[in-house]
Amino acid sequence: MIPNICFVCLFVLRRSLALSPRPECNGAILAHRKTPPHSFKRFSHLSLPNSWDYRRLPPQPANFVLLVETGFHHVRQVGPQRLTSGDPSASASQSTGITGVNPCAQHICIFCSHPIVIVCPPTNPFILQIIKEFINKSLTEKANIPPSEVLLTSLWSLSVAIFSVGGMIGSFSVGLFVNRFGRRNSMLIVNLLAVAGGCLMGLCKIAESVEMLILGRLVIGLFCGLCTGFVPMYIGEISPTALRGAFGTLNQLGIVIGILVAQIFGLEFILGSEELWPVLLGFTILPAILQSATLPCCPESPRFLLINRKEEENAKRILQWLWGTQDVFQDIQEMKDESVRMSQEKQVTVLELFRVSSYRQPIIISIVLQLSQQLSGINAVFYYSTGIFKDAGVEEPIYATIGAGVVNTVFTVVSLFLVERAGRRTLHMIGLGGMAVCSMLMTVSLLLKDTYNGMSFVCIGAILVFVAFFEIGPGPIPWFIVAELFSQGPRPAAMAVAGCSNWTSNFLVGLLFPSAAHYLGAYVFIIFTGFLITFLIFTFFKVPETRGRTFEDITRAFEGQAQGANRSGKDAVMEMNSIQPPKETTTNV
Repeated sequence: MIPNICFVCLFVLRRSLALSPRPECNGAILAHRKTPPHSFKRFSHLSLPNSWDYRRLPPQPANFVLLVETGFHHVRQVGPQRLTSGDPSASASQSTGITGVNPCAQHICIFCSHPIVIVCPPTNPFILQIIKEFINKSLTEKANIPPSEVLLTSLWSLSVAIFSVGGMIGSFSVGLFVNRFGRRNSMLIVNLLAVAGGCLMGLCKIAESVEMLILGRLVIGLFCGLCTGFVPMYIGEISPTALRGAFGTLNQLGIVIGILVAQIFGLEFILGSEELWPVLLGFTILPAILQSATLPCCPESPRFLLINRKEEENAKRILQWLWGTQDVFQDIQEMKDESVRMSQEKQVTVLELFRVSSYRQPIIISIVLQLSQQLSGINAVFYYSTGIFKDAGVEEPIYATIGAGVVNTVFTVVSLFLVERAGRRTLHMIGLGGMAVCSMLMTVSLLLKDTYNGMSFVCIGAILVFVAFFEIGPGPIPWFIVAELFSQGPRPAAMAVAGCSNWTSNFLVGLLFPSAAHYLGAYVFIIFTGFLITFLIFTFFKVPETRGRTFEDITRAFEGQAQGANRSGKDAVMEMNSIQPPKETTTNV
C-alpha cells in the first residue's frame, strides 16, 4: 500500500517538474565559480527520470507516544543538463529539452519503505488504555498483588519517555557512523536496531514482560535518532541544487504519510485491538528487512566518496548515473575544492561548532529551527484534538483526528511544490506566523466553547489550519536545512547537535506539557504562541535563504561574515539576504 502511495506522489511531482525547455538558459548552477552570484542564469529544463528508487526517511520524533511511521524517498534524479560553451551539439541538445538518463535506470523501480516505528498515537485513547492494562496485568501476575497507582504511573511515564531518551542518544551518535561507514551503509547497519526493537515489543505480550516493552522502545528510539541524522544528510548530498529543497521535503512527506497510516492501522477493527496490538508493535521488522534487501541497489553519497575517501572515479561514476549525463565536471571540481579545504582543517568536533566563529552562527540557527518544530505546539494540538472533536459533537472523534492527518499530508505536498518557489526562509515564517494566529484563536475558542456552541467548530477549524501551517514550514524545513548550512567536514557533527536538540525538546515537551495543561487548561496555548512569535522574529533576522545555493556558496557566506565580525571586533549578525539567490536563479517548480 505504501509503495503505491509513494509512486503516485512522486509521479505527480515528476510531472510538475517537467518544465518547458529554455534554450537561452545556462544548464547548471556552477558549483565552482569565479563569477559573482548575481551573474547566474536561470536553471535549465529540469526533469525527473522515469525510473525511481525509493529511499527511507527518518521517523519523526514522537508526539508523546508513537505508533507506526513509514517513509520513502526517491534517490535517483536527473540533474540540470549543462550547456558547454563552444559546443553546438550541447546547445542543440539543450534546446530540445531532452535530459539524458542511463538506459538501465529507466527500467529500475525500487520501493524502499522506511522501517516502521511502532508506538501508540496519543490521539487513540483505546490503544493507550490497552497497553496500560497490559502493564497492570503483567505486574499483578508477577507480584501476585496489584501494583500501586504510583508504580503504574511511573512505568507508564518511563515507557513514554524512554523513546525520546533513545532518540537523543542516537542522534548524538550520528557522526560516529557516517564518517566511518558512509551514509548508505550506516542506514543499512541500523536496520538491525529496528529488527531488535520490533522483536522486543512484538513479543512483550507473549512473554508478559513490561521490561521488554520499555527496552524495545529504547532500541527503537536509538534507531530513530540515528535515522534523523543519516537520511537528511544523504538526501542533501545526492540532490541537485535546484531541487534540494523539494527532495528534502519528501522526507517530511514520508513521515506524515506514515503518521496517517499509523492512525488508520491503529483503529480497533484493524490492528488496534486487545489481541493484535503486539502485531502492530512488531510490524517494524518487515520494512527493515525489505529495506535491507533493496538499499544496496542505491549508491553511496558521491560527496562522501570523493571528499572523505578520495575515490574520485567512483564519485564521478555515481554522479553520471544519478544525473544521467557524462558532464559532471563542475560537480566534481566543487567537491575537489571542498576536499582541499577539509584537508587544511582538523576534524570538526561538536565543541568546535560553537568555538569557531564561522560555524557558530549556522549551528545556532540549526538548533533554533529544530526547537521551532518541537516547541510550536503541534504535539499539544494533537493531544487536544480528539477531545475537542468529541465536544463538538463528532460521533467518532478518532476519524476526525485521522482527517487532521489527511490535512497534514496534503499540505506537506503543498510545501513540496512551494519550497523551490518561495524559499525555505519565507515558508518557515509563513508557517510560524499562521500557527501563532491559530494558536491564539484556539485559546479563545477553548475558553468560550462552553458559553457559545459554535466555538467548538471554530476550534476545529483552527486546529486544521494550524496543522496545515505546520506542514508549510516548521514541519519539513528544519530537517533538511541543517545539511544545507554546513560543508562536508562539520556536517555530521552539526546534524548530531541539531538532531539531539530536536529530541531533547521533544522529551521536555512530553514531560512538561501534561502538567502545564492540567494547571493552565486552554491558556497553555499562550505559551506556544509566545514561542512561535519568538521563532518568527529570529527567522526574519537571522535565518538565511538557501534556495538555489550550493554548499560552497553558503559556507563561504558564513565564513565571510565571521571574518568581517572579527575585523570589526564584535560578533556581527549576518545579513540573511546576503546569501539569498537572485531572481535569476529561481527554480520554476
